[in-house]
Amino acid sequence: MKKLSILALILVFSSLGPTAISAPNPAGQAVDAAKSESPGAPKAEKSVTLHKIVIGNSTVNYAATAGTLIVRNAKDQPYASMGYTAYAKTDVPDPSRRPITFAYNGGPGSASIWLHMGVLGPKRIVTAEAAITPPPPYKVVDNESSILDRTDLVMIDPVGTGFSRAVGDSKEKDFFSVDADIESVSRFIKEYVTENGRWNSPKYLLGESYGTVRSAGVVDYLQTMEYMSFNGVILVSMATDLELAVSDAYPGGQRSWPFLLPTFTAVAWYHKVLPGAPSELEPLLNEARAFALGEYAHALALGNELPEADRAAVIEKLHRLTGLSSDYLDRANLRVTMPQFSQELLRGRRETVGQLDA
Repeated sequence: MKKLSILALILVFSSLGPTAISAPNPAGQAVDAAKSESPGAPKAEKSVTLHKIVIGNSTVNYAATAGTLIVRNAKDQPYASMGYTAYAKTDVPDPSRRPITFAYNGGPGSASIWLHMGVLGPKRIVTAEAAITPPPPYKVVDNESSILDRTDLVMIDPVGTGFSRAVGDSKEKDFFSVDADIESVSRFIKEYVTENGRWNSPKYLLGESYGTVRSAGVVDYLQTMEYMSFNGVILVSMATDLELAVSDAYPGGQRSWPFLLPTFTAVAWYHKVLPGAPSELEPLLNEARAFALGEYAHALALGNELPEADRAAVIEKLHRLTGLSSDYLDRANLRVTMPQFSQELLRGRRETVGQLDA
């Protein structure tokens, strides 16, 4: 993960240009990010370059900043150096009124490379469509789907990922808990907003997977502890119910199976492996949802008490809604995990479904 994070910053630097130049901060104010400290104290570092990209029919001029910010604890002591990559539109009359979005992936323990170079930033890696992307070399292109035309963007790497590290008397393990992670990311956002004059900007959080859990905690922390208001919280690939997300990994866990089924149906429909599939997906999804929360959930709850005739009927419906063979579903005891589905769905074509894409 650390190698990937380093690669992300290398890609950013290489795609932004050969030379880092001096430029105002995104708010248009000259601010010295580093507070006066004793010799040897950690220092904030950053490199700023200027660029433009066409998004839709509009040209967006922006500043790209790759750097670190020294985050201070409740005692006003430096306790983390957190890496980030920020993009801010430059030709804005009043930057303090422009929206700003803070984004991060989850894990916990993941850097922000996936959202950054996959969907949000002005540059992206070209990936295979609904399949596993081959190994490098990767191609970097302008991201015409970036959100930079609507909001400035700050990609955050939590401590222990990317270039984010504990400093001073703190240790990295001090950050590896739910509350400590929430606090450090919150303190980063507060300091970034303060140093860049963005308190009056409409502010948004965007988290993916475990980042949705983090966002729930961060918005609460900043609103209650720092009196910072937010205009929205965007949850991507929600994992707020962690017990549901991992229940299929434990013996006797039953909750996740019905919620997986509609996704299996959509993926199988996309790859055209469903027997007698309709031309439209939505009616089929409605059927899959009703079956999943009704007959299928009831069958799972009965377990070994499920009558054989009912079991055979459930297997046949699962076959029609997943594209998996009745024999495979029988041997899986009606329960197919995400990795199993990814491997089995296109086995006849000698292909594997890309789990994250699906």
